[in-house]
Amino acid sequence: MITITGVIEPQDDLQFNQVAATTGQAIVVLNSEGGAVLPALEIGRSIRLRGFSTAVASDTLCASACALAWLAGTPRLAGQTANIGFHASYIVKDGTPSETGVGNALIGAYLNQLGL
Repeated sequence: MITITGVIEPQDDLQFNQVAATTGQAIVVLNSEGGAVLPALEIGRSIRLRGFSTAVASDTLCASACALAWLAGTPRLAGQTANIGFHASYIVKDGTPSETGVGNALIGAYLNQLGL
């Protein structure tokens, strides 16, 4: 079992790959409000490449970038009261969130790679 907890930060994909490289089969258990999109997409690609399952336990949250990584699991598991949330990609300019076309295009390409 590999656990991802807390905000996904830049470089977390590198740390995930170091742990994953020493693991045969694994279930990746996610509990995160999201964070940086690019590392989450790379974590997801690694999950899919390695054939790992993903899971969100009951009464926990996997939202935003976390949910994108969760989608890569085969299979994807969720507890009955798991909270999994998606939204458009955005950047914050002058304290105001603004949807980003580039970010959404990267997410779209990622989802296409997953076959979704």
